[in-house]
Amino acid sequence: MSHTLVVTRKGEIQRSLQSVDAAKHIRELWSGSALARVEHGIRGALAGRAARCESVSETDGNRHWLFTFVPQGPDKVLLVAADDTANIDYCNDLAGSAFFDQVTGLPNLVLVERNLSKILPIRQREEGRAAVIYLQLESHGNSFDRLSKPRSDEVLQILAGRLESQLRGSNAFDVEALERCSIVARAGLKQFCVVLPDIETGDDAESVAHRLREMVEEPVAIDAGSVSFEPAVGISLFPQDGLTADALIDNAALAMEDARSIGTE
Repeated sequence: MSHTLVVTRKGEIQRSLQSVDAAKHIRELWSGSALARVEHGIRGALAGRAARCESVSETDGNRHWLFTFVPQGPDKVLLVAADDTANIDYCNDLAGSAFFDQVTGLPNLVLVERNLSKILPIRQREEGRAAVIYLQLESHGNSFDRLSKPRSDEVLQILAGRLESQLRGSNAFDVEALERCSIVARAGLKQFCVVLPDIETGDDAESVAHRLREMVEEPVAIDAGSVSFEPAVGISLFPQDGLTADALIDNAALAMEDARSIGTE
């Protein structure tokens, strides 16, 4: 949907360059925040005697507009309004794909690293501690690997829910929550990463890791049978194992690989 209109300073529509527009005033086309932005754009274009652009989402959030205002003398403006909702939705979908796992709905490592990078400077100023836990799922008898894609996705979703249920306020991403809420992420095909943003000692991280291991080891019922896992777990601690997000994640993954190799010996 788009509109190309000649509009007066008061918002009256003097002419439409598209026959589908039968409105007589901009109030018939927009309301709330969109109307306010159109009125502001008209006044600004006439006052500055120069073209200007504005963008706004309607109050209900269902539509996004791009407005262009071109002065047409002292009291009129050529208003071009383009509905940009589809592009905004597309960008939001891309953002979701960039930061969240499509199977479990959990954050991915890109988002984990970004948020951990915000947490660590706070911990450093407060001389506090944080931890990263990395889990690799090893299924008994490779039973997981023999599942169909829909069934394996279902198992991963169940495990993701279990992990989230064991952590304090997990995956809340507002600014204040980042300092106190744990993050659970999918890190690979059969890997999960957990961030504990505020711990007292390394023992706290060990205790959480033990609890997560027990949750993952519980068999997952699927169809007529079940799938069991024996996870390999690695932990890294801030600040002793790394001062940056990528260092902590890498060191937790290396510790997990060490635990995995010991388990297979």
